[in-house]
Amino acid sequence: MEQTYLDDIFSQSGSLKRCAEEINTQVEIMKKIREEEYEKIIFAGMGSSNYGSMAADIFLTKHGVISIRYSASELLHHYKEILNEKTLLVLTSQSGESAEIINLIKVLPPKICVVGITNDQESTLAKRSKYTLLMRVEAEKSVTTRTYMAGMALTLCLAMILAGFSYDYFLKGLLKAIKGMEEIGNKYKDNMQIFVPKNNTIWVLGRGLDYGTALSSALFLREVSRINAISESCGEFRHGPFEVVDSDFYGIILDTQEHVHDINKKLAEDIQKKGGNILFLSSWIESLPGIKLPDCDNWYQPFLTIIPVQLLANELARKKGIKAGDFRWGSKVTKVE
Repeated sequence: MEQTYLDDIFSQSGSLKRCAEEINTQVEIMKKIREEEYEKIIFAGMGSSNYGSMAADIFLTKHGVISIRYSASELLHHYKEILNEKTLLVLTSQSGESAEIINLIKVLPPKICVVGITNDQESTLAKRSKYTLLMRVEAEKSVTTRTYMAGMALTLCLAMILAGFSYDYFLKGLLKAIKGMEEIGNKYKDNMQIFVPKNNTIWVLGRGLDYGTALSSALFLREVSRINAISESCGEFRHGPFEVVDSDFYGIILDTQEHVHDINKKLAEDIQKKGGNILFLSSWIESLPGIKLPDCDNWYQPFLTIIPVQLLANELARKKGIKAGDFRWGSKVTKVE
């Protein structure tokens, strides 16, 4: 039977468990990476391979390590001067053959230390990397699901090891997140019609870790259901974009970071007061229309929060009469800039 996008969604938890076991076999590589001499860490990738490293980037920053995240395309064409022999460059690409990754590799200083995160140990990225961390998950035929999760897991574990934490610390939080993924997926697999826009536009808003998920969410919604999905920081939304709010406005607010919960809630309430429609994906019970997310340790929220959005993308595709996740103009591996 042909694997569907919905099958891919529900295979993520099992795939992530197997990925965690494989990561355990690569911890010694991560410890060797920690011994490298570097002044800063740069994460780069394209699409979900870019957004999926935000948790790792923020984790390192919170623990006193200079860390920066770039789109590989932006790094290649506009910021490559920041790269030097004191840079630890972490490149993520499921195929290891994305055009921007390949072109970036061509212009790198020869002695720069590259950590390649990929699903293909024979790829161009793996061959250029001093250290290769393998996802070792079954690749998808359509849009990224399992490899998105695997990339997040590998970058987060790497960040924790570099900051002096153990694999057991990483695994404990990940297994808790996987349990939550299964819980929310089973609960809402047939219920995402609770939030179906009457037009062709959805905004996805978040802060910090949730902003990374907002970027990935908008990408999934565009790829899977061909809807005009716009991602934005909750803070930036008040600086101009709020003018689009009326009865035709549909927005998702991702709310898993406790220290910004109150201002996220206030934003949701203000949007409602102007007639807008909001789905509040939150770690706390609220009167707002939305979904309460299962309990999950802070750094692992992106694994959990994306599940309702993936299910919504599938529902929207179904209602539009299109096959979820099928590409019309693009392909699984983008080889042209």
